[in-house]
Amino acid sequence: SVQNVEYTFEVSVPGYANPVTQSAIVKVRPRPDIAATVDEICSGDVTNVDISNPNTVTFTVFNWIVTDHNGNIDGEAPGTGNRITQLLTNSSTLLDSVTYRIYASAQGCAGDSIDVVQYVYPENVANAGTDTVVCQGTPAITIETASIAGGSTSASWDIVDGGGSISGGSSLTPTYTPNPVEEVGTITLELTASNASVCPSVTDLVSIIINSLPTVEAGPD
Repeated sequence: SVQNVEYTFEVSVPGYANPVTQSAIVKVRPRPDIAATVDEICSGDVTNVDISNPNTVTFTVFNWIVTDHNGNIDGEAPGTGNRITQLLTNSSTLLDSVTYRIYASAQGCAGDSIDVVQYVYPENVANAGTDTVVCQGTPAITIETASIAGGSTSASWDIVDGGGSISGGSSLTPTYTPNPVEEVGTITLELTASNASVCPSVTDLVSIIINSLPTVEAGPD
């Protein structure tokens, strides 16, 4: 809170018995301090940097600037308020960051400033490849055009529709084995791309179309 400091001045003049006194009050306003909390986010998410004033100075306001960033992060901007909510994207395949410098002030008194580093993970990207068409009786079908990108570091496969089995289920070139070998129809496989960051896993589907073998009727003897 505002503190009042009173100064009293006394002036005396030779030959005069009574000195002259005068008082002045100086109001001393407190300087606001500052704190902030930040969570790691995934590319395409909105920041949630909460800014607070621990010493609870009345009429404290906050503003921020961007002091450190590179071309991989987009969406950062200066602003005012008690929360930084900005949609940030990371175009690289690596963890990257942007730094906000936050200032506090109250009724003309500048307070502290702090630097807050917002980390932004690249999102996961899954591409299960192109559909494949084979004939009935093909003993095994290998997916050869799948890929993962962004921040993805691991892949896994599941059978969504089909009676066979998958080998190499954690690679980008899994092999589907029909069961029974005469299996026909559309087989659907799902690729999941993930990593150990805060970014959610993503999936993509690919189809294996097994066509029936043609039959030949020679007619009666």
